[in-house]
Amino acid sequence: MSRAVAEALDAAAPDGAEFAGPYVLEVTSPGVDRPLTEPRHWRRARGRLVTVPVDGSAVTARVLGTDDGGVSLEIGDSARRVPWEKLGRAKVQVEFNRPSAEGVREGRG
Repeated sequence: MSRAVAEALDAAAPDGAEFAGPYVLEVTSPGVDRPLTEPRHWRRARGRLVTVPVDGSAVTARVLGTDDGGVSLEIGDSARRVPWEKLGRAKVQVEFNRPSAEGVREGRG
């Protein structure tokens, strides 16, 4: 992808001149840095790995599902339901080898 963009930028330069100055190509996912703060954010994050303060301690867990009362998280080999009021602002972790939907435990939501 980087090479294709570099070639396109170089080809778009006038008179075959190289792109005016050095550049850095950054590829990110939109919203990846936004914290999960509302139930709708958590619903969209089902199956994703997150880091979240739970009762003041940082936990890395997979989101299994949500309901009106809170979030179901897979922490290690066990599932835990956490009420909304005990959750802090979560950050989705970028995974390059994310498990398939079949590999994620069944949860509500």
